[in-house]
Parts: sequence; structure tokens; C-alpha cells
Amino acid sequence: MKLGIGEFSLVTSMSLKASRLYRERGLLVPAETDPSSGYRYYDEANLERARSIQVLKRYDFSLAEIKELLDTILIAGHRMQGGCEEIGKGLGIVCKKMGRYAVGKPMALYYDAEYKEEGADFEPCIPVRKRKEVEGISIRELKGGRFVSLIHKGPCDTLTGRSSTT
Repeated sequence: MKLGIGEFSLVTSMSLKASRLYRERGLLVPAETDPSSGYRYYDEANLERARSIQVLKRYDFSLAEIKELLDTILIAGHRMQGGCEEIGKGLGIVCKKMGRYAVGKPMALYYDAEYKEEGADFEPCIPVRKRKEVEGISIRELKGGRFVSLIHKGPCDTLTGRSSTT
């Protein structure tokens, strides 16, 4: 798949001005540029990156933060097992130990193939600006690719759609 700038703009709902700015800042580099005409072409990877930029902009990340996140996501995490109510405890451990190195919003990575109310294998994490050896904390690059993102607001018992008050 190869899209010209006009088609790319329509598919992503991104203005030509925005795509030009993102190209100039190194955020969204076309897959191919015609050497004679300078015409830019975009591919599937560009579409995914454009969507990521748009989502991060909605969450008020600056262009510099977005570039840093998309180019290299270095995370610090504390892998543990338990229920979702344990995530806060894990994030507390990571934040306390990484403090001033944190550069982004916290997250949790889940390693189980399906939802588990108890005994889930997960890792509360925060993006960090550089590596720092800390006992009990794993620091590494988070590999890119397809993933599912879920933002849940409310108590853990409503995560599965069930409530303990019913």
C-alpha cells in the first residue's frame, strides 16, 4: 500500500499542515519521497504512527514527548502477581525507586493470555529517560508493535462488568 499525501490526509484526518510539521520535526517521515518531484508517499507503518501521534496529542503530550515515546520507549517496571488492586502498590514501588527519571504516564503490562481476577501476571511501569540500575526494577526498551490499550476508571470489581454490590 502506498498513499500520496492527500490520500494519507483523508485516511488519517490529519491536516496537510500537521503532517508537514510532523515531518519537519522527525515525527512522521514518509515511507518514500520521489526524488524528481519531491512528492511524499506513506505506507501502513506511517498510518499506525500517525494514529499514535493523534492519540498522544489528545492526552496532551508535547511533540517532543511524542517523538521520544515513539522513537524509543525505555520503561522501568516491577513485575508481580496479584489482582488489579495491587497495581497501585507496584506503581508506588517503581515511582519511588525511579523518581526523577520518570518522563511519562504510568502503565501496566499484562502477560496472561486472558483476564484473571487473582494471580494475574503483570508489570506496573513508567517511561524513563535513562537506565539506572535499581534492585527489583527492570529497565528496558518496550518493543513496538500492535497492542491493546484499556483505560479503566473505577473500582477493580467493575472491570469485568460485574459489581460486588449486585
